[in-house]
Amino acid sequence: LKPGIGYTAEDLQKVLPDGYTMESYEKSSDGESAQFIGADGTEIIWYVDPIKVQANLDTENAGSAKEVLIDGYDGIIIEKNGRINILWGDTATQKMYNIIGDIKMDDLLEIVEKLTG
Repeated sequence: LKPGIGYTAEDLQKVLPDGYTMESYEKSSDGESAQFIGADGTEIIWYVDPIKVQANLDTENAGSAKEVLIDGYDGIIIEKNGRINILWGDTATQKMYNIIGDIKMDDLLEIVEKLTG
């Protein structure tokens, strides 16, 4: 974690399993987004926004939604239509992180743990 900055797509790329490449990246004045594609065709999407942004999470007809603790902060994991969405906020950096993937929940959680560990 970079003090005052938080986690970045560059940090995420370092902990992704082998075979993932960054396909797109956008940076704004207060956040960023990136898309990574695995050699097997799986996709991981990364968003960072200011905490003040309201998150619209589509939980209608979700297979599951559960609360989780990530790096000491409250988060939520939603599984819907074969995609896993993990969202958590970090009050120290005032950032909200959202990672979405069409991989197994355990695999995506492992990536988040490596990122935040």
